[in-house]
Amino acid sequence: MKPKLIGSKEAHSIKIAKKFRKEFVPKDKDYDWVYLYSQKWFNMINENIIYIDDKADNMLKYLAPSSGLLGILAILLQTKYGDLWLSALSLIGIGFIISSICVCINILWATDFALPPATRTAITKADEYSTSSQAKAKFSTSIDVAAIQNISVIEYKSQQLNIAYWLFAFGIGWVFFVIPLLKIISLVFCH
Repeated sequence: MKPKLIGSKEAHSIKIAKKFRKEFVPKDKDYDWVYLYSQKWFNMINENIIYIDDKADNMLKYLAPSSGLLGILAILLQTKYGDLWLSALSLIGIGFIISSICVCINILWATDFALPPATRTAITKADEYSTSSQAKAKFSTSIDVAAIQNISVIEYKSQQLNIAYWLFAFGIGWVFFVIPLLKIISLVFCH
């Protein structure tokens, strides 16, 4: 699933950045530092995307499978001791854990991020302006648009990662807290 940019605050920010890029006319000033800043900003944003992807990947690799096995073990143990209804309820917790895995996969599949402008764009800007600094300033506005698009990707992936953590927590809580609590209640009141 791709991040939804239409109708969001990010879409408005992207429109503003594109409008600025279109209307911006560099003056006879030194814009070299602006170009360096825009590159660093773009790279920092992309590092955040990589960081979130790594978090989702780590969750898939380590947390979800091991707790899924623990959930299955909990069901088997409860089935062995005759509480079939508790085993059936344990499936709810495992469903949360499996949902968490699906959300993590969705995070890794969301690749609707923007790349920096192509080299031909840089060459076009260099040809349009009399100084290198002016061309770099105009080219920086294209980098800005890509960076702002990537911010919406970060927000989308961050929200999804938060959902995955909560689903995982609910699954673990259900299997290892609610089910044992129900077992205790059934022992106290039914026997």
